[in-house]
Amino acid sequence: MHRVPVTIDCSGPQGDGKKRMLLVLVQALAQRGMRVGVLRHRGSGAAVRDDAYVAAGASAHIDMHAGTVALAPALKEPGSCDGDFFSNCHVLLADVDSCGSRPGVVLEIRGEDYAGFGLLSPDASRMAEHIRRSFVAPLVSGAVLAGGRSSRLGRNKALLPLNGTTVIEKVIDEVRACVSDLTLITNSPDEYTHLCYPCRPDMLPGGGPLSGIHAALTHCGTEYVLVVSCDIPLINRTFFERLLAALPGYDIVIFKHRQFEPLCALYRRTCLPALEELIAHGDYRIIDLFPSLRVKVLRTDSAEPFRSINTDADYESVMRAASAALEAAGAGGTS
Repeated sequence: MHRVPVTIDCSGPQGDGKKRMLLVLVQALAQRGMRVGVLRHRGSGAAVRDDAYVAAGASAHIDMHAGTVALAPALKEPGSCDGDFFSNCHVLLADVDSCGSRPGVVLEIRGEDYAGFGLLSPDASRMAEHIRRSFVAPLVSGAVLAGGRSSRLGRNKALLPLNGTTVIEKVIDEVRACVSDLTLITNSPDEYTHLCYPCRPDMLPGGGPLSGIHAALTHCGTEYVLVVSCDIPLINRTFFERLLAALPGYDIVIFKHRQFEPLCALYRRTCLPALEELIAHGDYRIIDLFPSLRVKVLRTDSAEPFRSINTDADYESVMRAASAALEAAGAGGTS
């Protein structure tokens, strides 16, 4: 199954500045951490490889001719001119007269010399940011990990009551506000059917949190996954928004107080090979992922939002903190 990228239709006659606009837009999008594909339709003539798009930051581009497709991918892999070829891209810029039946979100921009009405500003930086915020940023899945055994607690900590809901539902509510879809990673799906979210198992069990992260990246359909443990109900969406804001250009965005918080972090699918290698060798520390990947560390002044539940004392402490936060929020709303 491939994901069709956001499609941007660049219309207008030849010579109206479209190529210049395409090049600066490719560069602006790539600088924001997005992979860009370029599809150009040429009515006749020989297929031409145009390295200018790759130089500007495009991951792949195709020139389509009558009966001829010329591939010039930076990916150096064979492909075709359908969604499979561009499935690794966030954005597809299409220099064609009309969008036809291509799937995906379609916007229309005009060349810089076009005198008529255009739907987007010709400012490439503003246009790229609009595309990122409106269409690409939402393409982040959420994965709540509920694979712990709760052995020290003696019962399923995810289902413990908390202020009229449960621990896991509190976490889900915060995650769901920031992602396009949500999956539960659990080896006990029957315990969570009432939540009505898809449940998926570990693919490489025995690796602790790394197994959960690996399963999240394997099962979720988007390029990026917000991975959150089910037992940190003091976390809130403002922390997830900080992670999302720092995402472009990185494979991992992770919080650190005195230690790293791998189960409240953003991961890119590019992490999968390194995760599989670590788990195969029995190396389960999150920092062992860092050398081969691009990592953004966000410092935080408090470990309180990441407090997990492992014992009865932990649960009682979290309940007190959650109740205090609820009372404070209520007082703020009535003042």
